[in-house]
Amino acid sequence: MAKKNPQEDIARMTAMLREALGGHLDSLVLYGSVLQGIVPGKYTDTNLVCVLDEITIASLDAAALALAWWTKQGYPPVVLLSRDEQRDSSDVFPLEYLDIQHQHRVLAGKDAFAEVAKHPQLHRLQVEHDLRTHLIRLRNGYALAQGDAGKLEKLMAESLLTFLVLFRHALLALGEPLVLRMDDIIEAASRRFQFEPQIWRQIHHARHDSLRLSKAETRSLFTAYLGDIQKVEREMERQ
Repeated sequence: MAKKNPQEDIARMTAMLREALGGHLDSLVLYGSVLQGIVPGKYTDTNLVCVLDEITIASLDAAALALAWWTKQGYPPVVLLSRDEQRDSSDVFPLEYLDIQHQHRVLAGKDAFAEVAKHPQLHRLQVEHDLRTHLIRLRNGYALAQGDAGKLEKLMAESLLTFLVLFRHALLALGEPLVLRMDDIIEAASRRFQFEPQIWRQIHHARHDSLRLSKAETRSLFTAYLGDIQKVEREMERQ
């Protein structure tokens, strides 16, 4: 669970990696919803990409303490790439690279994401793949919750940002402008895919506090949430 004020941790991690890796550190970049105007909290992504001149056992050993400390604070594991891997991976991770390019902060070294090669067909395929993959996981999560309102609320809160990021890229794949802020994604997606934005606003703005809904109300909210996601996934398949 990420801390509510991660800036001190980010600064400390930057210093630790600088000291541990020295001249082998090519670039350290921060990205994720922490940079998208979202109040930091347990459902906020605070992600780091660390690019080295090359990745060896020696460099992994050198960075080990810093990497372990970072994950112990509750943040996602640092993405480690060699300089060559970073340069050649825009076709492997087209969604992630576009997101990083459009909103990131350089913490050390050069801006490795100032320019990113575009791969529209691969981008669309990844959008479709990820939408279906996370949709399947969401359905399984619902079944495992067995109607428990608290578990369903948590399932929606934990999956919301993932689906909004995928909606952003679904819109982009269909020729819509790139939208970064989550509230704006909700508005744009609800217009393009014809669903009611209110339930998404409700979940979005209640991620840090309990919705305090009854079991029946939570089930109804989840039903609408799931239906909207299925609608977007089907629309991507039809286009």
